[in-house]
Amino acid sequence: SLQRPVTGVAAWLMVMIKRPFVIGDRIIIQGVRGDVLEISPTHILLGEVGGTVGGEESSNRGILIPNAVLFDQLVTNYAVSEESKYILDEVPVRVSYDSDYKLAEQTLIDCAKAVTGEIVKLTRKEPNVRSEFFDSGIMMRLRYQSIAVDRQLMSSEIVGKIVEAFSKSDKL
Repeated sequence: SLQRPVTGVAAWLMVMIKRPFVIGDRIIIQGVRGDVLEISPTHILLGEVGGTVGGEESSNRGILIPNAVLFDQLVTNYAVSEESKYILDEVPVRVSYDSDYKLAEQTLIDCAKAVTGEIVKLTRKEPNVRSEFFDSGIMMRLRYQSIAVDRQLMSSEIVGKIVEAFSKSDKL
Protein backbone atom coordinates (compact mmCIF):
# COMPACT_ATOMS: atom_id res chain seq x y z
CA SER A 1 0.00 0.00 0.00
CA LEU A 2 3.00 2.30 0.33
CA GLN A 3 4.30 1.66 -3.18
CA ARG A 4 2.64 4.71 -4.79
CA PRO A 5 3.61 7.18 -2.04
CA VAL A 6 7.21 5.94 -2.02
CA THR A 7 7.31 6.11 -5.82
CA GLY A 8 5.90 9.64 -5.63
CA VAL A 9 8.61 10.80 -3.22
CA ALA A 10 11.27 9.17 -5.42
CA ALA A 11 9.85 11.02 -8.42
CA TRP A 12 9.89 14.28 -6.46
CA LEU A 13 13.57 13.71 -5.63
CA MET A 14 14.27 13.07 -9.30
CA VAL A 15 12.52 16.35 -10.23
CA MET A 16 14.45 18.28 -7.57
CA ILE A 17 17.82 16.86 -8.67
CA LYS A 18 17.49 16.56 -12.46
CA ARG A 19 15.23 19.61 -12.95
CA PRO A 20 13.38 18.36 -16.06
CA PHE A 21 10.99 21.24 -15.35
CA VAL A 22 10.71 24.04 -12.81
CA ILE A 23 7.95 26.27 -11.51
CA GLY A 24 6.73 28.45 -14.38
CA ASP A 25 7.49 25.97 -17.18
CA ARG A 26 4.68 24.90 -19.48
CA ILE A 27 4.51 21.11 -19.66
CA ILE A 28 2.28 18.33 -20.92
CA ILE A 29 1.90 15.30 -18.68
CA GLN A 30 -0.78 12.62 -18.85
CA GLY A 31 -2.33 14.54 -21.74
CA VAL A 32 -2.79 17.63 -19.56
CA ARG A 33 -1.16 20.88 -20.67
CA GLY A 34 -0.39 23.43 -18.02
CA ASP A 35 2.01 25.77 -16.29
CA VAL A 36 3.82 24.32 -13.27
CA LEU A 37 2.59 26.22 -10.21
CA GLU A 38 3.87 23.98 -7.41
CA ILE A 39 6.09 20.95 -6.96
CA SER A 40 5.59 19.11 -3.67
CA PRO A 41 6.76 15.69 -2.43
CA THR A 42 3.36 14.21 -3.35
CA HIS A 43 2.11 16.07 -6.41
CA ILE A 44 2.61 18.68 -9.09
CA LEU A 45 0.05 21.47 -9.37
CA LEU A 46 -0.53 22.64 -12.93
CA GLY A 47 -2.43 25.73 -13.98
CA GLU A 48 -4.40 24.14 -16.80
CA VAL A 49 -3.98 25.56 -20.29
CA GLY A 50 -6.74 24.85 -22.78
CA GLY A 51 -8.70 22.01 -21.20
CA THR A 52 -12.37 22.24 -22.14
CA VAL A 53 -11.68 25.19 -24.44
CA GLY A 54 -9.42 25.10 -27.46
CA GLY A 55 -6.15 26.90 -27.52
CA GLU A 56 -3.25 27.72 -25.29
CA GLU A 57 -4.74 30.14 -22.78
CA SER A 58 -5.17 29.53 -19.07
CA SER A 59 -8.49 28.00 -18.04
CA ASN A 60 -7.96 29.14 -14.43
CA ARG A 61 -8.30 25.55 -13.22
CA GLY A 62 -5.70 23.74 -11.15
CA ILE A 63 -4.83 20.12 -11.93
CA LEU A 64 -3.10 17.93 -9.34
CA ILE A 65 -0.82 15.32 -10.89
CA PRO A 66 0.50 12.67 -8.47
CA ASN A 67 4.30 12.49 -8.67
CA ALA A 68 4.18 8.70 -8.99
CA VAL A 69 3.02 9.06 -12.61
CA LEU A 70 6.30 10.74 -13.58
CA PHE A 71 7.93 7.32 -13.95
CA ASP A 72 5.09 6.08 -16.21
CA GLN A 73 4.36 9.10 -18.43
CA LEU A 74 6.14 11.16 -21.03
CA VAL A 75 6.62 14.76 -19.96
CA THR A 76 6.88 17.43 -22.64
CA ASN A 77 8.47 20.67 -21.50
CA TYR A 78 7.80 23.65 -23.76
CA ALA A 79 10.65 25.71 -22.34
CA VAL A 80 13.64 23.76 -21.12
CA SER A 81 15.73 26.89 -20.59
CA GLU A 82 15.72 30.60 -21.30
CA GLU A 83 17.69 29.97 -24.51
CA SER A 84 15.11 27.51 -25.83
CA LYS A 85 11.90 29.21 -24.82
CA TYR A 86 10.86 29.43 -28.46
CA ILE A 87 8.91 26.71 -30.22
CA LEU A 88 8.05 26.07 -33.83
CA ASP A 89 4.49 27.02 -34.69
CA GLU A 90 2.59 27.22 -37.96
CA VAL A 91 -0.40 28.85 -39.55
CA PRO A 92 -1.94 26.82 -42.39
CA VAL A 93 -3.32 28.87 -45.30
CA ARG A 94 -5.08 27.45 -48.35
CA VAL A 95 -4.69 29.32 -51.59
CA SER A 96 -6.31 28.58 -54.93
CA TYR A 97 -4.33 27.31 -57.90
CA ASP A 98 -4.82 30.61 -59.71
CA SER A 99 -3.19 32.62 -56.90
CA ASP A 100 0.25 34.12 -57.42
CA TYR A 101 2.26 31.52 -55.47
CA LYS A 102 5.42 33.63 -54.99
CA LEU A 103 3.36 36.63 -53.86
CA ALA A 104 1.42 34.45 -51.41
CA GLU A 105 4.64 32.97 -50.03
CA GLN A 106 6.28 36.37 -49.55
CA THR A 107 3.11 37.84 -48.03
CA LEU A 108 2.95 35.03 -45.45
CA ILE A 109 6.61 35.49 -44.52
CA ASP A 110 6.19 39.28 -44.24
CA CYS A 111 3.15 38.85 -41.97
CA ALA A 112 5.06 36.48 -39.70
CA LYS A 113 8.06 38.81 -39.54
CA ALA A 114 5.80 41.72 -38.60
CA VAL A 115 4.75 39.81 -35.47
CA THR A 116 7.90 37.81 -34.70
CA GLY A 117 10.61 40.30 -35.71
CA GLU A 118 12.30 40.35 -32.30
CA ILE A 119 12.28 36.55 -32.12
CA VAL A 120 13.86 36.35 -35.59
CA LYS A 121 16.65 38.68 -34.40
CA LEU A 122 17.27 36.62 -31.26
CA THR A 123 17.03 33.15 -32.79
CA ARG A 124 18.28 33.91 -36.32
CA LYS A 125 15.52 31.60 -37.56
CA GLU A 126 13.53 33.13 -40.38
CA PRO A 127 9.88 32.25 -41.00
CA ASN A 128 9.41 29.88 -43.93
CA VAL A 129 6.64 28.28 -45.95
CA ARG A 130 6.11 24.60 -46.66
CA SER A 131 3.51 23.74 -49.29
CA GLU A 132 1.54 20.75 -50.51
CA PHE A 133 -1.13 20.12 -53.11
CA PHE A 134 -4.81 19.70 -52.29
CA ASP A 135 -7.74 19.00 -54.59
CA SER A 136 -8.98 22.56 -54.31
CA GLY A 137 -5.68 24.39 -54.09
CA ILE A 138 -2.37 24.58 -52.31
CA MET A 139 -1.93 24.30 -48.55
CA MET A 140 0.79 26.71 -47.50
CA ARG A 141 2.09 26.18 -43.99
CA LEU A 142 3.69 29.33 -42.59
CA ARG A 143 6.24 28.21 -39.97
CA TYR A 144 7.92 30.51 -37.47
CA GLN A 145 9.40 30.56 -33.99
CA SER A 146 6.96 31.55 -31.25
CA ILE A 147 7.15 32.15 -27.52
CA ALA A 148 5.61 29.00 -26.04
CA VAL A 149 3.24 30.72 -23.63
CA ASP A 150 2.17 33.32 -26.23
CA ARG A 151 1.71 30.86 -29.09
CA GLN A 152 -2.02 31.36 -29.65
CA LEU A 153 -1.83 35.13 -29.29
CA MET A 154 0.97 35.34 -31.83
CA SER A 155 -0.72 33.03 -34.34
CA SER A 156 -3.94 35.09 -34.07
CA GLU A 157 -2.01 38.29 -34.77
CA ILE A 158 -0.37 36.67 -37.80
CA VAL A 159 -3.74 35.43 -39.10
CA GLY A 160 -5.15 38.96 -38.81
CA LYS A 161 -2.25 40.38 -40.79
CA ILE A 162 -2.63 37.67 -43.46
CA VAL A 163 -6.36 38.35 -43.87
CA GLU A 164 -5.67 42.06 -44.18
CA ALA A 165 -2.86 41.57 -46.73
CA PHE A 166 -4.76 39.01 -48.82
CA SER A 167 -7.85 41.24 -48.94
CA LYS A 168 -5.78 44.04 -50.51
CA SER A 169 -4.60 41.91 -53.44
CA ASP A 170 -6.56 40.57 -56.40
CA LYS A 171 -3.75 38.06 -57.03
CA LEU A 172 -4.33 36.15 -53.79
